[in-house]
Amino acid sequence: EGVPGRGALVKAGGRVVKNVTGYDLCKLMAGSWGTLAVLTEVTIKVLPAARTELTLLVFGLDEARAGEAMTLALNTPAEVSGAAHLPRLTAGRAPLRSEMAVTALRLDGFEASVAARADHLAVALKAFGRVEQLDGRHSREFWAQVREVEAFHKDPRPLCRVSAPPAVGSRAGEAAAGE
Repeated sequence: EGVPGRGALVKAGGRVVKNVTGYDLCKLMAGSWGTLAVLTEVTIKVLPAARTELTLLVFGLDEARAGEAMTLALNTPAEVSGAAHLPRLTAGRAPLRSEMAVTALRLDGFEASVAARADHLAVALKAFGRVEQLDGRHSREFWAQVREVEAFHKDPRPLCRVSAPPAVGSRAGEAAAGE
């Protein structure tokens, strides 16, 4: 619920979680920082934290090939919950210190499900090269480092984070670099 500038009470959404048709007024109002309405009641659906997490790492892919690998992975029934590509120079910095580029794909959920999906995804990714796993704590640490861009903490230059679909990710990087 919210109150827009004219003072009338506005309700959006429905009692059923899947009642999402047309514009998502809740997101529109939440993203407007109060310029469209003052929210007076918000209903939030939360899910429990995943019991198991692991990350599959594919090494040595260039940006275009990494985009292909991530697109393939995201289009499988493996339910990938996170995907990132770290080019060689980024992956070579602390804390990862890899000698080659790293493409990471996170899976989470119940242990048996994660193990089965990881096996399925590893087979699908074999054509892209060497695939290794980061289990549990190491996977969570890796994604925290990606989220916090730890590889650039001591770099004084301005940093921009760009999130793009894998199919256009390499082109987005080239455009940002002015190539």
